[in-house]
Amino acid sequence: MEPFALVEDVQRRLDFVLDEREEEAVSAHLEDMSNEARYIAGREWPEPESAPYEIRTTVIISVTRWAKNMNAITLSRAGDETVEWDDVKPEHAVPWFTPQEQKKIKAIGDGRRGYFLGTVEMVAYLPENGFAAQDDGMIPVASMQTPFPMFNPATDGW
Repeated sequence: MEPFALVEDVQRRLDFVLDEREEEAVSAHLEDMSNEARYIAGREWPEPESAPYEIRTTVIISVTRWAKNMNAITLSRAGDETVEWDDVKPEHAVPWFTPQEQKKIKAIGDGRRGYFLGTVEMVAYLPENGFAAQDDGMIPVASMQTPFPMFNPATDGW
């Protein structure tokens, strides 16, 4: 299947120009991470345009994170001395999704996207014991000494 992004999408997020070998590596990793996102989400999205924007962006972010440090080098500086390690973690030699990114991809694959904020229609009910709201909009409640305010459908008001 086609990757969710192009090499140019990653290049725009980098502060250096990729050479030919790096472009080939980025292209391969875009395809790999697109397939990984499909697997995590449990969805196919055969056409890259059909994938949600958040999925495509997450793939670009993960490959860009890797491209900024392709050799997985860690530097340590103390005074005028700099030490460099390149064997920190094997998973940093390839792009990866953070646990938070994996949760987001899984949630989008399950059909959950973002937060819901809206209005909900509510209708007052008539209690089973037959008590209807009185003219003043109050209804007797067994556990309370004072009646509870309730919408009275008979008077179209409270």
